[in-house]
Amino acid sequence: MRDEYSDIIEVKDHILRNQALLPSPDQMKFSILFSCHEEQIIITSNPYFWSTEDLIKFLLPSPYGKLAIPKILELGFDGESFLMLSVSDMQEILDVKLGDAVKLCTAVEYLKHQVVFFMNQ
Repeated sequence: MRDEYSDIIEVKDHILRNQALLPSPDQMKFSILFSCHEEQIIITSNPYFWSTEDLIKFLLPSPYGKLAIPKILELGFDGESFLMLSVSDMQEILDVKLGDAVKLCTAVEYLKHQVVFFMNQ
């Protein structure tokens, strides 16, 4: 017999099982898809709280990231604001071409996963 809390408990258990699959920060490495090299990056702090300088350090190894850096500096983007960008925002605000914007969105999606990881610590 199911009570009113059974569904909530099942959802919570599902979330906890998925969180258990996340690697520890020491194991967290990401092969940047938008880089011309298989550069391994270890994220040691929550990207949501990154300064502009932290964001630049993350984007610098990527040729696509380098395209966005001048506008990021000019407009004062930090981790939080970068995480809110869509492909069209990157084209319009950061003045990058569509293909480069799509590749940069790979970085945004990766960083969003890292935010969740750090928030669950």
